[in-house]
Amino acid sequence: MDRLSRSVGDVSSLLAWFSEAERTLVALDLGVDTTTPGGRLVASVMASVAAWELDVISSPTKERLQAARDAGRPISGPAVIDDPATPLNLCVSWVGYFRYIGSIKRSDPKLSLVLMNLTYLSGAVGLFVGFNTVQQDDPSLTFAALVLVGLSGLLSFLRHSVFHESDAKRMGWDMGRRNNFQIEVGIANLAWGVLAVLAVVLDWGLRVEAASILVFGFYMVGVGLMVATAPGDGAARPWKNVAIASVFGIATAVLGFQGMSA
Repeated sequence: MDRLSRSVGDVSSLLAWFSEAERTLVALDLGVDTTTPGGRLVASVMASVAAWELDVISSPTKERLQAARDAGRPISGPAVIDDPATPLNLCVSWVGYFRYIGSIKRSDPKLSLVLMNLTYLSGAVGLFVGFNTVQQDDPSLTFAALVLVGLSGLLSFLRHSVFHESDAKRMGWDMGRRNNFQIEVGIANLAWGVLAVLAVVLDWGLRVEAASILVFGFYMVGVGLMVATAPGDGAARPWKNVAIASVFGIATAVLGFQGMSA
């Protein structure tokens, strides 16, 4: 869907054009039918995510280009590709985004923040699609399991275990040495992410996919309760984080329950 357009306005215009032409836009792999209110909602959400992704990718690139201009450095070489639709040109935006991530030091809290935002973004997309596909005549949680649990689990593993220094500084957990418990949390996230991916790849069925989503939901609700009830250290309790984790966890658990009873 995000390859259709990275503009919410363009997607709205396309849907209106399809309606006037008495045609239907259906994403078979996602189970999104734009003739239904839920399908139009999912299409709009995915267009919004694609537009946000484009902004995230382009901002650091524009900043570096301007810095190069200010320093008097050349910003481009001779053109080697004339066709803007070639695979090399199509991947330039992703290259710029990963270069931005790669430019951040492993201990910089910004890296952990980027990974956390990507985790919640993938979770939100997985939830929107999952609530739509689980209610169809042939219910499915394939996409939701891969993105909501599989991708989120991988991103959480990277944040907690691989880039643990960055995450410790962002969370205020920096003890000046490696925190093995924090790394263990990342491995746990990876474990249920791998379970969700295997459930899809090995075709273990809807129940196993739903169970992986349910476990992830229980975990997030537990995180919210832990932060809400943890002894205070004099600092204001992060109620915003409590609310986000709790709402996200409850929605995920509800989706898992729906999948188990579908």
